[in-house]
Amino acid sequence: MATPQPRFDTGYGAQVQRRVPDTLPRTLDEVGGWYRRTDQLVMDWLLGYQESAGVTGDLLEMGAYLGKSAILIGRHRRPGERFVVCDLFGEEPPTAENRRTAQFYTKNLTRAAFEFNYAAFHSESPEVLQAPTSELPEHVKPGTCRFVHVDACHLYNVVREDVQIARSVLIDDGIVVFDDIRSAHTPGVPAAVWPEVATGGLRLICLTPNKLYATWGDAKPIQDAMLKWLRAQPASKSEVQQVTGERLIRVSDWTTPPPCPVPPNGPPPARSLRVTPRAKRIVVDLLPPILTRTIKRARAAAQNRRTAS
Repeated sequence: MATPQPRFDTGYGAQVQRRVPDTLPRTLDEVGGWYRRTDQLVMDWLLGYQESAGVTGDLLEMGAYLGKSAILIGRHRRPGERFVVCDLFGEEPPTAENRRTAQFYTKNLTRAAFEFNYAAFHSESPEVLQAPTSELPEHVKPGTCRFVHVDACHLYNVVREDVQIARSVLIDDGIVVFDDIRSAHTPGVPAAVWPEVATGGLRLICLTPNKLYATWGDAKPIQDAMLKWLRAQPASKSEVQQVTGERLIRVSDWTTPPPCPVPPNGPPPARSLRVTPRAKRIVVDLLPPILTRTIKRARAAAQNRRTAS
């Protein structure tokens, strides 16, 4: 019996990996989770922009699931920087409301599955905090992070607390990313985030179909550079809008998705020979009569030669 393979996400949909697979994922698409190709490209560009601009600081992810976005973020950790990942990894959430919302997404989720996937692409693990995000202030100092990805519990009260944790740990021009900002099943996320835009000093960078990218610093130089990058992408789709008097870049999905920014961790598997139905019909139905006729003709030719001699 063939070994079952883990289900995976093509970059636009979502598949749920329920166990540690039997083989290491070779590409990011083979890691279970929800992570659009558009966000892979935008997040990779923003992290690269920080590095080219000389921005230094640690990396933080609140809510990692099976490691899909962590794998990409981890590629941008530089010497001397920490990468902290905080997730319950299947442990029981602290409140009954949390448990109701998490029963589908975290069922059978384990830290081992996350570490297995991450190790397929990285030789060094991140610092893992298996706990609610409310414990992060004890482990991450204020003003130390350049990039924070918020994708943990989607309940309003929790997201509101996560917003303030992100604000505390970020450096002045650090970037924060909020997942599920536009999803109908996560109304607590926009309810907690948009007031921070309206009155809390959070400045918009860009909005994708799933995530909001912003900063409590100066968004203008980031946006100027991003617009140049997007306009150089022939298949990208974007527009500029004004929200609460601030410029916002709205990024749609690429018409033709570019390759994943995380390269495969090994060569593609060897292709097995596939016998098509037509080839099988030739072998099964036609080849025996052809061989029979060829053998008869050869025997007849040999007999004619013997007779002539």
